[in-house]
Amino acid sequence: MAESGPPGNIRRDSRTGPSPLRHGIMAVIIVLCAIASAYMLLGMLKKSQSKNDRVAKIEITAPAPELKPLLDEPNIPEASETLPDLIAPDVDNPTEALAGANKITETPPDKETEKASDTPKPRTIRINGQPAGQTPATPLVKAPIAGLSKQSPYGAVPNRGANGKTAFESYAKPYTIASNAKPMAIIVGGLGINAQVTTRAIFDLPEEVTLSFAAHSPQLQNYIDMAREDGHEVLLELPMEANGVAPNPVTRTLKVSDDTSENMRNLNWLLSRASGYFAVTNYNGDKLLARSDIVAPLMNDLHDAGLGFIFDKSFSAVALPALATNAKIPFTEGNIVLDEIDSQVITHSNLTNLGSRAISGERPIGIG
Repeated sequence: MAESGPPGNIRRDSRTGPSPLRHGIMAVIIVLCAIASAYMLLGMLKKSQSKNDRVAKIEITAPAPELKPLLDEPNIPEASETLPDLIAPDVDNPTEALAGANKITETPPDKETEKASDTPKPRTIRINGQPAGQTPATPLVKAPIAGLSKQSPYGAVPNRGANGKTAFESYAKPYTIASNAKPMAIIVGGLGINAQVTTRAIFDLPEEVTLSFAAHSPQLQNYIDMAREDGHEVLLELPMEANGVAPNPVTRTLKVSDDTSENMRNLNWLLSRASGYFAVTNYNGDKLLARSDIVAPLMNDLHDAGLGFIFDKSFSAVALPALATNAKIPFTEGNIVLDEIDSQVITHSNLTNLGSRAISGERPIGIG
């Protein structure tokens, strides 16, 4: 197309029209870029989706904690879980292992650790209708109590206080009998020699069970402290000479062959071993306790110490109640030896018998 200009001059337009080839190439490039961008975006989305899928898969397929069905639990009779033989010892009677007392290496476990462990808990012993071990124990007052001891050549021994208080009154577990109650008592003895048996008795048995410790226990005061902290009142076992039994390997056994002064010294040594017990009990002793002339001075010494005497009645000692009365000391004796025969069935039967006696109003004492 020509433009008008000065006359005589004609100037042609130097611009050319659109090139179809160039436009076609540009369009192809744009389409390719769009396709590439879309492909890259799609790849990123797939990668992200794949990552999410893997996380979800791990969460879904992670193994759940295995729960054991209740039906798989063994059907064990209740009695077999609770009444082995009142803390089944590893020996017939732990006190008879006194000769090897210095070989004990077990350390009594921490109180809270022991209670939190999976140690079997008695289930058939009930206190006030509630299973044992369901409520926290009520600690007893810590021993020694000031004014209830005196010094002997072997250390502190129990002694009547100036205010008239005695170890029997002060260290016994406080207990008030309800008007309609039918009480009974259980004493578990032979403790203090086998560490595992002893700690089980302290922590597994109800606090109402009285615990009796061998005077020669290498950790006697520690065990008594643990027992009282867990609510148990405590007895001290005195080794005594018996008929038909080999001489006890421990020292300081009260013997018929020793004169009165020697037996008195030995008694003081035994009483000095620890504090916190309210009474003493015999270990063996059918030979010694048959001799009134030897027992009477010992009873007088127990009176001065303010202690009681509990006779296990595993044999006959007909003069013993009268000797205790003459010495004016608190005295009682057991009614049933619960585990004299090593049989779970018989032990359970004896406990049932003990309960029956309680219902009849006897206030019986069972000793195991």
